[in-house]
Amino acid sequence: MGALRGGKYYKFIVWGGFALCIALGFWLGTRAVMQPGWFQADDFPEYWAAGRINLRGGNPYDPAQLLQEQKEAGRWVDTALMMWNPPWALPLVTLFGFGSYPIGRTAWLFLSIFLVFVGAHTLWGIYGGNKQKSWVSWLLGFTFIPVLVAIKKGQSSILVLLGIVGFLYFIRRRQPWPAGLCLALLLVKPHLAYLLLLAAILWSVQRRAWQLLAGMTLPTAGATLAALALNPQVIAQYMHAISAYPPSDWATPTLGGVLRLAFGVERFWLQFLPPALGALWLAVYWLRQRASWDWQEQIPLIVLVSLATTAYGWSFDQPAALAAIILVFVLLASIPWRMTTTLILLAYLVIDLLASVMPGNDFFRFWLAPVLLAWYLASRRLIQGRLRPDLAFQASMDGP
Repeated sequence: MGALRGGKYYKFIVWGGFALCIALGFWLGTRAVMQPGWFQADDFPEYWAAGRINLRGGNPYDPAQLLQEQKEAGRWVDTALMMWNPPWALPLVTLFGFGSYPIGRTAWLFLSIFLVFVGAHTLWGIYGGNKQKSWVSWLLGFTFIPVLVAIKKGQSSILVLLGIVGFLYFIRRRQPWPAGLCLALLLVKPHLAYLLLLAAILWSVQRRAWQLLAGMTLPTAGATLAALALNPQVIAQYMHAISAYPPSDWATPTLGGVLRLAFGVERFWLQFLPPALGALWLAVYWLRQRASWDWQEQIPLIVLVSLATTAYGWSFDQPAALAAIILVFVLLASIPWRMTTTLILLAYLVIDLLASVMPGNDFFRFWLAPVLLAWYLASRRLIQGRLRPDLAFQASMDGP
């Protein structure tokens, strides 16, 4: 074995075996994603179909065209899965529309798993977690129910997690331009982390961090122009879809959805009351914290408040909550194992378990984001004052 390890063919054998495993996994993935039990519960057809339609200059927001494309892929239902992501998301989904559905879906599946792994691992390092215990971040990432559902359904909310992690990674290194590029990923689903986007704008104006805003807006504008190059009417088509097929009938698991159920589903404006209150909270919070603003400390709370007050969202839209969950577990590792640690850990396990056993209708998970927010606030309060001095957060956001 020693001779083989030192031989000239050792690396070739290792990398060849690795490539063979990847190819085998990809082949098995293409078989799995076409199984009826997987395919009919999948959301990826909306992205794949929209990408293919956009590629040939059609209307990616037309339900008739989407339904036809999705049926050709093997989806048998008579209602199209609409892609509500804005036009600047189209170049991304178009990349996965070049090939057949199994190839595009499997590539998206592998990419999602990889991004969750990288995101959880990076968050653990950002918050000062012990490198030897980084496996905890992987465990948290792949047992958090919203992450598993997002991977299973092929949802794009994983990209929001990646954008938050990338933003934290670069902004703490005083690199505003790539930090802004990462923020642009949040615009794929801007309603999920809307308070983080608002806070980034406020912070950039206060610190005159124009590179951050440029990093966020220029790629978004470029992606929009790329979509317009293939289909000059795409913005008008998107606006028409929003007005012609408004999501007013969706029973989303949000506080707005609960308010409409309680006071009348015809009161559509109630859907937007929680985000209005969320924006008001951010204004007050910003005024109080702006002088000592620390993104490492602020992002978990802002993200959780965004998820708890968003106008629209589903449980699979909440992988971004990993930023708060991993921070709490890093802090737990820094204090003695006492009743406090046990209570926080058990509370989280109960929340995750309840989210996994709820009825099939996702509306019944409306409590998940607000309860995670309450768990985070209670955990931080219980842990406060018991941290080791060397783990206290240092203000690292003094401007680019």
